Amino acid sequence: MNKQIIFVDSSVQDYQSLINNADAAQITNALANQKDISALHILSHGSEGSLNLSTEALNSHNLEKFSPQIKQWGKALTENADILLYGCEIGKGETGQNFVKRLSEITEANIAASATPTGSTELGGDWKLEVQTGDIKATIPFNAKALNTYIGVLGFATKADFTTGTNPQSVSIGDFNGDGKPDLAVANNGSNTASILLNTTANGATTPTFATKVDFTTGNAPQFVSIGDFNGDGKPDLAVANTNSSTVSILLNTTANGATTPTFAPKVDFTTDYGPLSVSIGDLNGDGKPDLAVAKNGSSTASVLLNTTATRATTPTFATKVDFTTGTGSGPRSVSIGDINGDGKLDLATANGNNRTASILLNTTATGATTPTFATNVDFTTGSRPCSVSIGDINGDGKPDLAVANYSSNTASIRLNTTAKVTAVTATSADDSYGVGATIAITVTFDAAVNVTGTPRLQLETGTTDRFATYNSGSGGNVLTFNYVVLPGDTSADLEYLSTSALTLNGGTIKETAASGWDAFLTLPTLATANSLGGSKAIVVDATAPTAPTIATTGTTNDNTPTITGTAEANSVVNILQGTTSLGTTTTDATGNWTFTPTTALTDATYSLTATATDAVGNVSTASRILSL
Repeated sequence: MNKQIIFVDSSVQDYQSLINNADAAQITNALANQKDISALHILSHGSEGSLNLSTEALNSHNLEKFSPQIKQWGKALTENADILLYGCEIGKGETGQNFVKRLSEITEANIAASATPTGSTELGGDWKLEVQTGDIKATIPFNAKALNTYIGVLGFATKADFTTGTNPQSVSIGDFNGDGKPDLAVANNGSNTASILLNTTANGATTPTFATKVDFTTGNAPQFVSIGDFNGDGKPDLAVANTNSSTVSILLNTTANGATTPTFAPKVDFTTDYGPLSVSIGDLNGDGKPDLAVAKNGSSTASVLLNTTATRATTPTFATKVDFTTGTGSGPRSVSIGDINGDGKLDLATANGNNRTASILLNTTATGATTPTFATNVDFTTGSRPCSVSIGDINGDGKPDLAVANYSSNTASIRLNTTAKVTAVTATSADDSYGVGATIAITVTFDAAVNVTGTPRLQLETGTTDRFATYNSGSGGNVLTFNYVVLPGDTSADLEYLSTSALTLNGGTIKETAASGWDAFLTLPTLATANSLGGSKAIVVDATAPTAPTIATTGTTNDNTPTITGTAEANSVVNILQGTTSLGTTTTDATGNWTFTPTTALTDATYSLTATATDAVGNVSTASRILSL
């Protein structure tokens, strides 16, 4: 029987018309025994490289995160089964094609997806799945009536508008009343307020609903609103950049969980000077509190205000602003926060409206410092009059890139981050077993040349005590060598580093050799993947000595070449000793039994014999008890 299953996201417009016109018997049979499924049909909203499943999007950025769950799909499928994705433009462009390809690899199924709008022809859609991997045999499970009468497309629904204050300039999203639904905060430039609109949309509803706005007073001409928990009470608060009053207003959230009306404490203003246009939130000094970064168009600087608010305080406090230049006459209009160079500190990126640049200011603030410090700005060319900048991993290489909106040139500029990062970890030592004293040479490859100072370390998973491989050579190139010396007690069936953050500086530095000299990204490939140490090599560490052998009981014999027996670790070499003098060796069998007969006759005497066992990698046991012979 050819069994197929259809999954329909309930947020899809008019989804009942598709279900009611599907082959009900086919679906019933498939659900009755979920194995040997030849095809899965998934209907949901979609976009380029993204499939909306219930409340979460499955996309190229989080696909690996969900791969363990997705692999389970394959257990229900037949060999060469098909998965058909009916969402708008899921397979569009390089991003969409890569998403489809990777999904196919994870599920081990053939995948088909649309590169165009899917759904009603009147709305520009169709039901063709143009992007495919493998030989797709399944056909669309809906009859002609369902397809011809369906009234939607599987992309975004028609907009729904909600009233705010006058001249809204910025919107941010957060759960202000703790009901699990994302609400809206809007900065209203013309009415000097921030509006809160609580989300009342039912789960799965096809039309969003929000409660009527509630307004809260800000400074003069609020331009931007951001959300963060400034007093550590678990409620999202507001930070508003007020252009004409040259301040940032902090409004602490006092809304009760589940309340239908939001409440906020009166604003508390902090001076920034010179026309702030944007405010971003992040922990800039590593003390666990969200700080403020403000772009000031009038002074060509970004201000940093460190958060000094006590936990659950009812009044926010911030240190006096510290200004950092973004270039003479640059006129920054936007600031974003992200770890640009992978050193664990949050850096600043500004969009400089007056000189067609985006500035990067690397964070050099010591953890817990009360005064922030940033390196001199490094500028990158954008389009004309850049007015907004965002940070994100555009190309999926693990590095945060820049996206800049250019007001006058009607473009968005993308600046891919080329800071050096680790691409692979392997070893030049052969696949083998290694015992005490052995040196294993491990190599870490970057995608650009780096300079090294000091002795960075790579922590390994080696049993009870996790040892370090210490930097040995490679500075100036893109391959660094770390040496690990096996110590007693170390053990590993397949040598691997401890975690993706196992490469540490240990007081040294690893910086790219390029002119910027930025710190390299030290994040390592995911454990047990092709580019990890364990995934690329088969190195066994065995520094555990065998247990002491057993040896036959005390005896008397007239035989000058007596046969001695005992047990030891299977396939180990047993050494028979008179004191420290070896009388010879023998090898245990697969069950651990051994026998020994001297090749040279013993002289008449009383002997105190012991035995030791040596395993395949050279670990030597303690001596057995004494055999008096």
